Amino acid sequence: MEEESLPAEAPTRETTDASVSIAPPVQEQNNPDAVTADDLVGPWHLVEDEKDNATAMEAIPGAMEFGSSMEITSDGHISWYIGADGGIGTYSLSGNILSADMTNDFEGSSMKMEFTAEKTDGVLFLYTEYKGLLLCWSQGEGETGKDGEDTGEAAHPGADVVELVNLRGDTTTVYKLADGTYMDRIERRFAYNGTDTWIDEDGVEWNEVVK
Repeated sequence: MEEESLPAEAPTRETTDASVSIAPPVQEQNNPDAVTADDLVGPWHLVEDEKDNATAMEAIPGAMEFGSSMEITSDGHISWYIGADGGIGTYSLSGNILSADMTNDFEGSSMKMEFTAEKTDGVLFLYTEYKGLLLCWSQGEGETGKDGEDTGEAAHPGADVVELVNLRGDTTTVYKLADGTYMDRIERRFAYNGTDTWIDEDGVEWNEVVK
């Protein structure tokens, strides 16, 4: 009868092991450096002279003219562009790793990207590899003028990205450059009259697509 009572100890050991298994998540929750989705929401930009950012700005077509930007939303969406390259998709967060399932906005191809969040002196950065380059993103809209406002937006009217159509029904998407002119993906230049008309380098008139 005494030998039959020995197996009763096994459930006690399993209960003890199970209680140990939930310890890591509790410790992670109490970690002051842990990153939450709320920490990541908002605009991001490439940090000047950090990692391979300068190389990316020179190597990616249109990067010097169009700049870089990334947007992370609270509903699980992420979008970014560097010059004529970029993507849009959804993300999930596990610890300090943001995993994104994205579609290249210009090629239509699917791609997976991982961003690692790190805090340096209380400032949050996101690091990711793209086309063999290590990129460093920082929160905010990017560089501003001495008065703290975006000098490019203040000096030149018009949205940064506009979908246009001409009288023949041709459509194209144009991007505002630093000098206030626009360029599309085939590097065709457009002059904007500040109200409702864009004129391309061949003299063809374009207007914004009504949505």
